[in-house]
Amino acid sequence: MKKKLLLVMFLVCGISQVKPESRNVDINHSDGDKTNLSFDNLDKITFAGDMVVFNYLDKTVSVIQMDEIRSLVFNIPLGVEQNRYPEFTLNAWPNPAKDVVYITGIPSGTTDINIYSLSGALVKSVKSHDVTKPLNVADLSSGIYFLNTGDGNIKLIKD
Repeated sequence: MKKKLLLVMFLVCGISQVKPESRNVDINHSDGDKTNLSFDNLDKITFAGDMVVFNYLDKTVSVIQMDEIRSLVFNIPLGVEQNRYPEFTLNAWPNPAKDVVYITGIPSGTTDINIYSLSGALVKSVKSHDVTKPLNVADLSSGIYFLNTGDGNIKLIKD
Protein backbone atom coordinates (compact mmCIF):
# COMPACT_ATOMS: atom_id res chain seq x y z
CA MET A 1 0.00 0.00 0.00
CA LYS A 2 2.86 2.37 0.87
CA LYS A 3 4.47 1.74 -2.53
CA LYS A 4 1.22 2.50 -4.33
CA LEU A 5 0.81 5.75 -2.36
CA LEU A 6 4.35 6.81 -3.30
CA LEU A 7 3.62 5.91 -6.90
CA VAL A 8 0.52 8.11 -6.94
CA MET A 9 2.50 10.99 -5.41
CA PHE A 10 5.12 10.65 -8.14
CA LEU A 11 2.38 10.61 -10.78
CA VAL A 12 0.83 13.82 -9.50
CA CYS A 13 4.19 15.57 -9.27
CA GLY A 14 5.15 14.41 -12.74
CA ILE A 15 1.98 15.69 -14.39
CA SER A 16 2.57 19.21 -13.11
CA GLN A 17 5.83 19.47 -15.05
CA VAL A 18 4.57 18.45 -18.49
CA LYS A 19 6.09 19.89 -21.64
CA PRO A 20 3.42 20.43 -24.33
CA GLU A 21 5.20 18.31 -26.92
CA SER A 22 5.86 15.27 -24.67
CA ARG A 23 3.60 12.24 -24.37
CA ASN A 24 5.48 9.55 -22.56
CA VAL A 25 6.13 7.80 -19.28
CA ASP A 26 9.51 7.87 -17.55
CA ILE A 27 10.28 4.79 -15.47
CA ASN A 28 12.94 5.40 -12.84
CA HIS A 29 14.22 2.01 -11.71
CA SER A 30 15.45 1.18 -8.21
CA ASP A 31 18.94 0.44 -9.58
CA GLY A 32 19.22 3.97 -11.03
CA ASP A 33 18.41 3.09 -14.64
CA LYS A 34 15.81 5.14 -16.47
CA THR A 35 13.45 4.01 -19.24
CA ASN A 36 11.35 6.32 -21.40
CA LEU A 37 8.26 4.86 -23.09
CA SER A 38 6.41 6.82 -25.75
CA PHE A 39 2.61 6.71 -25.66
CA ASP A 40 2.65 6.33 -29.44
CA ASN A 41 3.37 2.59 -29.03
CA LEU A 42 1.64 2.03 -25.68
CA ASP A 43 -1.91 0.68 -25.51
CA LYS A 44 -2.45 0.58 -21.74
CA ILE A 45 -0.76 0.32 -18.37
CA THR A 46 -2.28 -1.81 -15.63
CA PHE A 47 -1.30 -2.37 -12.04
CA ALA A 48 -1.78 -6.03 -11.13
CA GLY A 49 -0.80 -6.97 -7.59
CA ASP A 50 2.89 -6.14 -7.22
CA MET A 51 3.44 -5.76 -10.98
CA VAL A 52 3.08 -3.02 -13.58
CA VAL A 53 1.98 -4.42 -16.94
CA PHE A 54 2.66 -2.48 -20.15
CA ASN A 55 0.53 -3.55 -23.13
CA TYR A 56 1.74 -2.30 -26.50
CA LEU A 57 -0.22 -1.70 -29.71
CA ASP A 58 1.66 -4.52 -31.45
CA LYS A 59 0.16 -6.88 -28.79
CA THR A 60 3.47 -7.39 -26.95
CA VAL A 61 3.54 -7.13 -23.16
CA SER A 62 6.24 -6.24 -20.67
CA VAL A 63 6.00 -6.66 -16.92
CA ILE A 64 8.03 -4.90 -14.23
CA GLN A 65 7.89 -5.80 -10.55
CA MET A 66 6.71 -2.90 -8.39
CA ASP A 67 9.77 -3.16 -6.10
CA GLU A 68 12.01 -2.61 -9.16
CA ILE A 69 10.38 0.78 -9.82
CA ARG A 70 11.39 3.87 -7.88
CA SER A 71 8.93 6.12 -9.74
CA LEU A 72 6.73 6.47 -12.80
CA VAL A 73 6.35 9.96 -14.25
CA PHE A 74 3.55 10.44 -16.76
CA ASN A 75 4.19 13.31 -19.16
CA ILE A 76 0.79 13.99 -20.63
CA PRO A 77 -0.47 17.28 -22.04
CA LEU A 78 -3.64 18.18 -20.20
CA GLY A 79 -5.45 19.32 -23.33
CA VAL A 80 -5.15 23.02 -22.74
CA GLU A 81 -4.43 24.74 -26.01
CA GLN A 82 -1.79 27.43 -26.05
CA ASN A 83 -3.29 30.88 -26.24
CA ARG A 84 -3.42 31.85 -29.92
CA TYR A 85 -4.08 35.47 -28.98
CA PRO A 86 -1.64 36.33 -26.19
CA GLU A 87 -2.40 40.04 -26.55
CA PHE A 88 -6.14 39.33 -26.56
CA THR A 89 -7.53 40.18 -23.13
CA LEU A 90 -11.03 41.35 -23.93
CA ASN A 91 -12.75 42.76 -20.88
CA ALA A 92 -16.00 44.58 -20.19
CA TRP A 93 -16.57 46.52 -17.00
CA PRO A 94 -18.48 47.08 -14.89
CA ASN A 95 -19.88 43.62 -15.25
CA PRO A 96 -22.73 43.34 -14.27
CA ALA A 97 -23.56 46.62 -16.00
CA LYS A 98 -26.50 48.93 -15.49
CA ASP A 99 -26.37 51.70 -18.13
CA VAL A 100 -22.89 51.76 -19.68
CA VAL A 101 -20.02 49.35 -20.15
CA TYR A 102 -16.38 50.03 -21.00
CA ILE A 103 -14.61 47.58 -23.30
CA THR A 104 -10.84 47.08 -23.22
CA GLY A 105 -8.47 44.66 -24.94
CA ILE A 106 -10.12 44.68 -28.34
CA PRO A 107 -7.88 42.81 -30.83
CA SER A 108 -6.39 44.98 -33.56
CA GLY A 109 -8.23 44.66 -36.84
CA THR A 110 -11.59 44.12 -35.16
CA THR A 111 -14.27 46.10 -36.97
CA ASP A 112 -17.53 45.11 -35.29
CA ILE A 113 -18.46 44.37 -31.73
CA ASN A 114 -21.71 42.46 -31.46
CA ILE A 115 -23.87 41.73 -28.44
CA TYR A 116 -25.93 38.54 -28.60
CA SER A 117 -28.70 37.27 -26.35
CA LEU A 118 -28.54 33.77 -24.86
CA SER A 119 -30.79 32.58 -27.68
CA GLY A 120 -28.17 33.77 -30.21
CA ALA A 121 -30.11 36.80 -31.48
CA LEU A 122 -28.03 39.86 -32.35
CA VAL A 123 -29.31 42.63 -30.07
CA LYS A 124 -26.70 45.35 -30.62
CA SER A 125 -23.78 46.03 -32.95
CA VAL A 126 -21.21 48.83 -32.84
CA LYS A 127 -18.06 49.65 -34.77
CA SER A 128 -14.94 49.04 -32.71
CA HIS A 129 -13.71 52.62 -33.15
CA ASP A 130 -16.94 53.72 -31.40
CA VAL A 131 -16.11 51.92 -28.13
CA THR A 132 -13.39 54.32 -27.03
CA LYS A 133 -16.28 55.96 -25.21
CA PRO A 134 -18.67 54.07 -22.90
CA LEU A 135 -21.01 51.65 -24.66
CA ASN A 136 -24.62 52.38 -23.76
CA VAL A 137 -26.44 49.20 -22.69
CA ALA A 138 -29.36 50.91 -20.94
CA ASP A 139 -31.66 49.81 -23.78
CA LEU A 140 -30.95 46.11 -23.12
CA SER A 141 -33.24 44.07 -20.87
CA SER A 142 -31.78 42.58 -17.70
CA GLY A 143 -30.10 39.27 -18.45
CA ILE A 144 -27.01 37.53 -19.75
CA TYR A 145 -25.47 38.46 -23.09
CA PHE A 146 -22.36 37.58 -25.07
CA LEU A 147 -20.09 40.31 -26.35
CA ASN A 148 -18.34 39.10 -29.51
CA THR A 149 -15.41 40.65 -31.37
CA GLY A 150 -15.04 37.92 -34.00
CA ASP A 151 -11.92 36.63 -32.22
CA GLY A 152 -13.60 35.82 -28.94
CA ASN A 153 -16.58 36.12 -26.64
CA ILE A 154 -17.07 37.32 -23.11
CA LYS A 155 -20.14 37.13 -20.96
CA LEU A 156 -21.87 40.41 -20.17
CA ILE A 157 -24.49 40.63 -17.45
CA LYS A 158 -27.02 43.45 -17.63
CA ASP A 159 -28.70 44.43 -14.34
